[in-house]
Amino acid sequence: MAESKNKVTVRGRNRRSSGLDKMEQARSKVREQQEQQDNGNQESQQPWEPAINTGAKDCIRDDLAIASVSPDPQNARDFPVIRPTAEAMFLAQEENVGKPYVIIDKGTIVNKTPKNHPLYKHIQTQIDEIVLLAEQIREGGGIYQPIEVYRVGGTDYRIVFGHRRFYSVVYLTGWDGVWPFQVHRQKPKSPKLRQFAENNSRSDLALHEKIYAFKMAYDEIKDDESKELTAVETMKLMGLKNASFYRYLLLNKFPFIYDAVRDGIDFMTIRELEEALKLPDGTEDEELAVKMNLAEMFLNNSMSVPEYLKAVNEDEELESPNDSDLGLDGNDQNNENDDSQAGKEPQNEIRRGRKAKYYVPPRIKNTNVVKTLLTSDITKMEIEGINWEEVNWEDRAQVNQCLDATIKALEEMKQED
Repeated sequence: MAESKNKVTVRGRNRRSSGLDKMEQARSKVREQQEQQDNGNQESQQPWEPAINTGAKDCIRDDLAIASVSPDPQNARDFPVIRPTAEAMFLAQEENVGKPYVIIDKGTIVNKTPKNHPLYKHIQTQIDEIVLLAEQIREGGGIYQPIEVYRVGGTDYRIVFGHRRFYSVVYLTGWDGVWPFQVHRQKPKSPKLRQFAENNSRSDLALHEKIYAFKMAYDEIKDDESKELTAVETMKLMGLKNASFYRYLLLNKFPFIYDAVRDGIDFMTIRELEEALKLPDGTEDEELAVKMNLAEMFLNNSMSVPEYLKAVNEDEELESPNDSDLGLDGNDQNNENDDSQAGKEPQNEIRRGRKAKYYVPPRIKNTNVVKTLLTSDITKMEIEGINWEEVNWEDRAQVNQCLDATIKALEEMKQED
């Protein structure tokens, strides 16, 4: 009987001891993890660590002078920042006149972008978000996801990821402050891929910023000669589905697409843009066709057409000195007409290059002009710059010039009436 009792007692003691041990082990594990986090030990798994191994786990936490950290000049965020002390030098450079920029320092953030610039509203929105984030950092006692940097030489560091957080910290502490950063032990192997992977799902990035981020990450992958990846492997590495991957490739087909999306930020949607990039089968000059489609989007939104959409580059396909090129509205600028064309507006300029392939009438605002054009013998009218007897009706560029000059003259006559 006693033996039986002892067995029960032993079993009970073992069961109680086992439960306490497990609880103590769990508590010890929690304490250990907390101590590791407090000591900046980044070997423990953090909830924000990315799926892509870009060296983030090898970072060490270090307090750095904010003035020693600089944004990545090739980061996707279109938010050019100038220190107050550098503004005079920035404005002294002729190429910076009219460019967007922001002045930022402790408690100061000013949008110095011209109000008529396409990016003014976009930059102002980012300023509001940076100020809000700065208040959240102040109230919350810090940043949940640290700013990652790497050493570029000496005591200078470059941001890998966290540009908006960095600007918020500058707004809080100023350039003379100190802040804890996550410092890579060496330059990350794929910083652009990391930036794209982190930013692609963010709704606060504008479309042109996402296009640029994709290009930088895609080029970085392709420039890596250590391994060749298939399209499927590249998609997986970038975290993109098939449709999104090929959409980004299409948006990067010509460099001017990025410029057009950037300048058309207030009205250009992804759906309309995809429609503009769809071309009929057999299109001879895809670049020119895309330019014309994008230019039409600007006109439909009562916006002036950017220069890069008005004509083909002067250096392209200069096959013969007699070839003429097609601009947005189809005007021709031959050598013999240089004097008569000198007073034309910039959009009427035609550059030498490929031969014009389309008849492109200008947009007509007045219904009476349409009526006159369709019901009258226009060749009986005297229009400045046109000699009807010498018009070569087989030369599309010359006919386009006549169309433009005629409609312009009719518009002026109707305004006088």
